[in-house]
Amino acid sequence: MMIIPGVDASYDALSPSEAKDLYDAGVRVFAECLWTGSDQPGNRVINLRNAINAGLIPVGYISLTGSLGISHVQHGRSGVPDDIWNALALVPIDIELDGIPNENIRQAVDETADLGKRPCIYTSYNAWVNKQGDPKTFTDCLLWNALWDENPDIDFPGLPYGGWQAHQVVGDRKSTRLN
Repeated sequence: MMIIPGVDASYDALSPSEAKDLYDAGVRVFAECLWTGSDQPGNRVINLRNAINAGLIPVGYISLTGSLGISHVQHGRSGVPDDIWNALALVPIDIELDGIPNENIRQAVDETADLGKRPCIYTSYNAWVNKQGDPKTFTDCLLWNALWDENPDIDFPGLPYGGWQAHQVVGDRKSTRLN
């Protein structure tokens, strides 16, 4: 397994010099929210452009709420220039809130695939097991495992869920592994 350090600075502006400083410090992945579930972060395009220009691997994620998954993906894609969209290594669907029907998650990952991105879900053990009921029908997607235990390793194999296998885990809060 190869560990690639990454950051999520979605709600902070990323200047070109900060992006270069991140790269120089060994960070290689930059994650940016494309859709919060209710709006587009205003700095998302410039942050991603600055990250790409600095040589960082860009990831854009889309948060889902209880409404239709397709519309969330469309809102996340809207306004992102084609060159940036095409450069995104992954576009995980963020599942952390209560009341998201599993059919909406399926719509979102399928829409993301229709837009040329590999299906990927960002969630945590708690959100997936306790809020979603631990569905095992998303193993066609990669898993970006949201760990909140302050342990910097990828400890998914010790606490698996969702039917995913360890080789499908592409990241956690502290580090990122892109397949």
